[in-house]
Amino acid sequence: MKAVQIVKPCEVKLVDIPIPEIAHPDDVLIKVHYAGICGSDLHILHGSNPFATYPRVFGHEMSGEVAGVGTGVGDLNPGDHVILEPITYCGECYACTHGEPNVCAHLKVSGVHVDGAAAEYVLTKRRHAHKISKDVPWEKATLTEPLTIGSQACERGRVGKDDIVMICGAGTIGLCVLVNAILRGARCLITDIVDEKLEYAKKLGAELAVNVKNEDAWEKASIFAGEQGVNVFIDAVGSTAVVEQALEALSPAGRIVCLGFGTERISVPFLSITKKQAEIVGSRLQSGQFPPTISRLEKGLFPVDDFVSRVFPLDEAQAAFDYAVNNNGKYRKILIKVCD
Repeated sequence: MKAVQIVKPCEVKLVDIPIPEIAHPDDVLIKVHYAGICGSDLHILHGSNPFATYPRVFGHEMSGEVAGVGTGVGDLNPGDHVILEPITYCGECYACTHGEPNVCAHLKVSGVHVDGAAAEYVLTKRRHAHKISKDVPWEKATLTEPLTIGSQACERGRVGKDDIVMICGAGTIGLCVLVNAILRGARCLITDIVDEKLEYAKKLGAELAVNVKNEDAWEKASIFAGEQGVNVFIDAVGSTAVVEQALEALSPAGRIVCLGFGTERISVPFLSITKKQAEIVGSRLQSGQFPPTISRLEKGLFPVDDFVSRVFPLDEAQAAFDYAVNNNGKYRKILIKVCD
């Protein structure tokens, strides 16, 4: 089968590799229709993803159909549409036994630690293959995984009705946070440096969108939030300076959610945390967010019909990566069409 492999940093290649074979009762073989390119895939391409190994078939965002199942799978049939949950975990470590398998001590992510979904077929376990209605178009179905990231961030921040939520970054993940926060009844302010992204964020329902190159985001946030301050701040760009400033703008009992993987240190006074009983938490991948996210997609609750910016065929994966690199900030989601 054909697959797209990042051979080493800065080298993408279309390769022929064997179709994976069903070997266990709980195996599910998926024929991939679409695979998404994520910011973390670009980090793998550039050699800056700290978890990736090479060579690696990239891709953890996908939609496809069941091509075959093991003898122990009785609730999925060939032709069913499915989404891959791209993480495997041990089920036995502290994180797993406390409901957070997304940070399993032995975590493996498809397209990072093991080969991913930018291939004609991918093999997974039944628990990682989530059925989705055939009424959901393939392209929209492929957005499931990034939408789960947004849902997880909102869960970590306990975003609720009428909360004032400030989102830093209107890229793919920031926008996925936005639509999830709005569904929870929050009022949202979002920031970025690209006007096109901010305009789209307003279309999705952001009440205020601030270009930080032209305006003081914290002044705008102060006016927007009023005396109470921002209840939840979600950083989708990985800026230490922004997180430090966010603590000052945060309301008492407020929460800060960090999504970045930067190695810089955050410097904040204890008093700023203690006097507000503020919470600063990380959010990585997702835990249990696929079923509710798929349900929301099936019900049409996410306004993402035009979220996909460009689609490239599998044999033009290099062009897709080039487009992503050369048009940073000018797109929302790029997909690879693997098969019809």
